[in-house]
Amino acid sequence: MSERELPTDAAIRRIRSIIHSLDLKVITQLEPRTKFVATASLLDKNGNLVEFGSGKGPDALVGALAESIEHYCTFHETSHSKTIRQRGNFIAAQGAAQNDGLLSSLTDDTNEFDCFKLTTLDKKEDLFVPRKILHPHSGALCSVPQTTPSHFLDRYSSNSGIAFGCTEAEALLHGTLEVIERHILSRLFMSLCSIGDAFSMHTASEPLIEDALLHDPALIQAAKKLKIIIINDFFNVFFAMAFPTIGPGDMHLSAIGSGCSLDIKIAVQRAISEQLQAEFLYGPDEEISDKKALELISSLGNLRPLIDFHTIKTLHSPVPNVPVTEGLLTVQQQLKILHHSMTNANMKIYNRVISRFGESAVTQIYIPGLERFNMIRNGCWVVPQHILLNKYKSTLPTSRLC
Repeated sequence: MSERELPTDAAIRRIRSIIHSLDLKVITQLEPRTKFVATASLLDKNGNLVEFGSGKGPDALVGALAESIEHYCTFHETSHSKTIRQRGNFIAAQGAAQNDGLLSSLTDDTNEFDCFKLTTLDKKEDLFVPRKILHPHSGALCSVPQTTPSHFLDRYSSNSGIAFGCTEAEALLHGTLEVIERHILSRLFMSLCSIGDAFSMHTASEPLIEDALLHDPALIQAAKKLKIIIINDFFNVFFAMAFPTIGPGDMHLSAIGSGCSLDIKIAVQRAISEQLQAEFLYGPDEEISDKKALELISSLGNLRPLIDFHTIKTLHSPVPNVPVTEGLLTVQQQLKILHHSMTNANMKIYNRVISRFGESAVTQIYIPGLERFNMIRNGCWVVPQHILLNKYKSTLPTSRLC
């Protein structure tokens, strides 16, 4: 099964053409050992670094080029990035906000927020979401002073759900899978920290890993040091997380990778390649971020399993009856399946277009009610949705977490 609508060579040509149209140059690099990680640096006409992207998997170069454009369009204003000002109580009163702790927290807030307008996939419903939630480092653009209760929204700011696609459907699929992936990763963290419900976890067998890695000897050898956890309890997708069994080593936290797909092999492949990517790209900035996160995690005993995942290192529960995914499932069909799964869970997929380049697009997905607790491992003081929805009435030390 493929999550892209163009062949690799055609996708690379199209993305390079878009980069050229932006009057930018690109320098790419492929990780020499496994060839499963790539980077793309966008430069202006003077050779200055403008943006950076990385990719993973068999189409790592496509991913790196795509991510470089995602970052460029996200952090450099475009015609599709206009905002609309809405009062906090209006934002909270929207129907879709009722099950979202971030949006509903603004119930009594009469201050105005810069918002992006998102629409459902069928274009029948709109949703206004504060810019600070969807656009990192944009808190200063909100008129609400830091002394108000709503300032905590800055801690949940994320560009999660932003994706480039050679077609709009492709971008929407990748963005949807990303926010679902972050949600399941959050639920996994919550379960390990005993602040969320337990659910079934499985481990990837050697044959599954070998198939996922296309029987590449170098990749299979690299994966031998990893534990692969698989979850299939949410939205009919497969989620996988990879982490080193020996612990963090020279790092403050164990480097992890995660992936989500309707195809179990793609999910496993993505988790392993992202873990390799995390180690390959680890540098001074990551070291500083991990040190900050370790200080936070170590300060609360129930969060300590997130340091090295020691509580699931010895888990052994192979996935029962690994399904064979239909190879002809198109990008559009995958989107329809995800839309149906979210509808069954009483959730809706909202999106906005950040930039268009002919048939190609950069879009962002937001699904009200999905978790962002995964950000705790980035050193952010965040809490699960149920705590936000219950107005922080919890046994957790929420005065420190919120």
